[in-house]
Amino acid sequence: MKKITSIILVITMLVSLGSIVNAKTEKYLLEKEVAIAFLNSFGYSVKLTDPIPLLNLKEEEEFVCFEIDKQGYIIVNQYDLSIPELSIKSSRNFKDSKASYYYNGGLNLYKDNGTYLLNISNNEKISRKENQRIYTPRKRV
Repeated sequence: MKKITSIILVITMLVSLGSIVNAKTEKYLLEKEVAIAFLNSFGYSVKLTDPIPLLNLKEEEEFVCFEIDKQGYIIVNQYDLSIPELSIKSSRNFKDSKASYYYNGGLNLYKDNGTYLLNISNNEKISRKENQRIYTPRKRV
């Protein structure tokens, strides 16, 4: 009887651990489903990459970006699940997995380079003080 109880306890612990790991890897599951549904509604059957969290200029995570089949990208707002930006054919360069990335509206994607933000589209260096917020955080859905 003790063996059966021990086996059940071990199985329960493994299942619980698996749920915790899945919760971390599927943090952006709703946003990913919204992106896929949006693209499917236009007849695109695509594979999305792992999510890339995007911060607003107040250092708050507000958006998530998915690259589309390594050739495009889609950005989903985490608060209202809107799609503020999409490109089927142009990709964004998110090579540095340790960097923080910022989004401030239409084609305003930045990589944090410490003292300044680097615009991913045109490599323009922007002082944090010069940048004005376009988006205002809303209540999370």
